[in-house]
Amino acid sequence: MSAEPLLQVEDLRTHFFTRRGVVKAVDGVSFSVGRGETLGIVGESGSGKTITSLSLLRLVPQPGGRIVGGKIMFDGVDLLKLSDAEMRDFADALKRLLVKFDNLWRMPFPYVMPLHQAPTDGGDHRGFHFHIEFHPPLRRQNLLKYLAGPEIGGGNFLSDTSPEEKAAELRAQPEVHYKQLR
Repeated sequence: MSAEPLLQVEDLRTHFFTRRGVVKAVDGVSFSVGRGETLGIVGESGSGKTITSLSLLRLVPQPGGRIVGGKIMFDGVDLLKLSDAEMRDFADALKRLLVKFDNLWRMPFPYVMPLHQAPTDGGDHRGFHFHIEFHPPLRRQNLLKYLAGPEIGGGNFLSDTSPEEKAAELRAQPEVHYKQLR
């Protein structure tokens, strides 16, 4: 018998309610991802890839967007049953981190944000349920990092600073966005 999947999505349906009617952006999507597996979601423009991904984190664009059905189980937890307070705490933590990244570089820009399960280094990670990495497209201010190749996809991030140095810089950044500090 196989182990329970890490992520199980069943009949996910996310719709947008507009003045012109209902747009069924995601309508009956189901998939599962086992521990140690990788899933790539591909499709044509407008096929629902982004809204599927945002739905997994309950970050459906507002106003009008709503998950109207389905089930999203992550490591035995039904994400659709988490309280609004739990989801706000998660969103607040993400926002604080992204503000610090913008402050570090003094400019807003998108980030590659891979989501991972527990590390696969063979260590004991029983308490490790969810891991997010942020890869900004800059090595340092005004020095663009190429957004292609194995640096991003393989999780290897080349930089001329140590992770500890950059983490210390990030922790030292204010939690108020640099544009509001002017």
